[in-house]
Amino acid sequence: MVFVKAIRIFSVAPVRRTAARLYVRYAVWLWSENAKKGFRVHGARAYFDIIRLLKNTTAIGPESFKFQNKILTGCFAVGLAPTGSSDPFGLRRAGLGIIKIVLERKLALSLSEAIAAAARGLSNHAPKIKVTPEVERSIFDFLVDRARYVFMERDGFAYDEVNAVIAAGADDLVDVMDRIVAVREIRKTRNFEPLAVSFKRVRKILEKAGSQAGWRLPAVRPELFQEEAERRLHAAARRVAQEAEGHKKVRGYREALQGIAKLRPEVDEFFDRVMVMAEQEDIRRNRLTLLSELLAEFSTIADFSEIVASEK
Repeated sequence: MVFVKAIRIFSVAPVRRTAARLYVRYAVWLWSENAKKGFRVHGARAYFDIIRLLKNTTAIGPESFKFQNKILTGCFAVGLAPTGSSDPFGLRRAGLGIIKIVLERKLALSLSEAIAAAARGLSNHAPKIKVTPEVERSIFDFLVDRARYVFMERDGFAYDEVNAVIAAGADDLVDVMDRIVAVREIRKTRNFEPLAVSFKRVRKILEKAGSQAGWRLPAVRPELFQEEAERRLHAAARRVAQEAEGHKKVRGYREALQGIAKLRPEVDEFFDRVMVMAEQEDIRRNRLTLLSELLAEFSTIADFSEIVASEK
């Protein structure tokens, strides 16, 4: 009955946030104590009541995000993460709620930092539940999967556009949305998909080369270039990278991608005229380093190797 009474007091706005914090902590404690005795029902019921409350709350701002994030982190910390088709406490729905709050309110925040803050709260207050880095990572991956669903099913983005952008980083979901929009717009241009194919080729070459420890140089050494195509690609990449960096600082991702797409002629010429895996070791290592820097520099908006070229 304690949680039935608790739910009623949440309708009183001034005490809602304080009560939420108290009852989240109490639910974790109740779960912990009963788990020691070999049964789970009371702790489970506590979480179920709180999550049911979430469905009925009208709050959709930052405080609601914090509340749902704490509940999700607490559930994962005590072993209540969804498995397969089983999700008795509606955590997938709660995860979708978190994602929608972030995107609809355009909350510029770090998911990993938010999860870490919730984990510290659980660790520092009774019952002092320890949240391991592995659990934090599983929560992050869980929320990113929910975001992936929202981007594809609700917003209608192509799966490869979503995968490409998430592969480049998904800590700030509002930023992810901006980058997906830019990728969708720019992929219609003439040079983009052919360049994506070239980036996929670059990734395969680097994977076949083995561990970077065996070939990576501290930096590209221009004095080792033997072909004019190497020099042109290196010079063009440095110029475009500088321009793209300026666009990225103001989230001008479309303009940055347009500039990157213009590298296609230099990339095509490089693969036409240059043997990457040269017999001479220092030449080979320098060319691999050039490709590695190219891939790293231009994969901060989206991992182009994830783009699936359309059939002509």
